[in-house]
Amino acid sequence: VNLAVEIDGTGHKNTQGYDDKRDDLVASIGIDTIRFTDEDVNERYFLVREAVAREIARRTRKTSVMEAMAKLINALDKVDAND
Repeated sequence: VNLAVEIDGTGHKNTQGYDDKRDDLVASIGIDTIRFTDEDVNERYFLVREAVAREIARRTRKTSVMEAMAKLINALDKVDAND
């Protein structure tokens, strides 16, 4: 789906110039970046997960939000199992 998901932590506040350059480079090869704060992920995980699933569904247009959510949950479960 050509989508990068970035989670910005508290030490990330002074890196805007670097982020902009990296985003431009990644976008030049057709990958868009969406960002969330670590606070979003830690405190609103389900909303972040839904936002990512919606973006996947929007980009694929063949996939419903529920299908995208199920695939995302499955992928996240595999990551958790490897920790």
